[in-house]
Amino acid sequence: MQQVCAALGERVVVRPLPVPWDCTDDFLPAFWQQPQAYLDPTVQQSMSGLQLLEPDVLVRGMAQLRVALENGTWEGKNGKLLAQASLDVGWRLISTDERG
Repeated sequence: MQQVCAALGERVVVRPLPVPWDCTDDFLPAFWQQPQAYLDPTVQQSMSGLQLLEPDVLVRGMAQLRVALENGTWEGKNGKLLAQASLDVGWRLISTDERG
């Protein structure tokens, strides 16, 4: 990000681009508040980040997620997310400030 900002010059504005809780675009962090959606093979197929995994890694990861959802571990670790309207997943919108 520093290199991009440096290349754009002095009037660079960097803004967080949070993902809303009800996001329906099937990109990797879209279902952060609905983790059960990641278990759906159709959802998995639309996420390049998951498709780049070795198949056995994906199967193991989904099995771990299923167990964590069933036994309450996921909610115990991430339950506070359920009250948020959006989540900062690290994405940034970088633009130049044309106003001077």
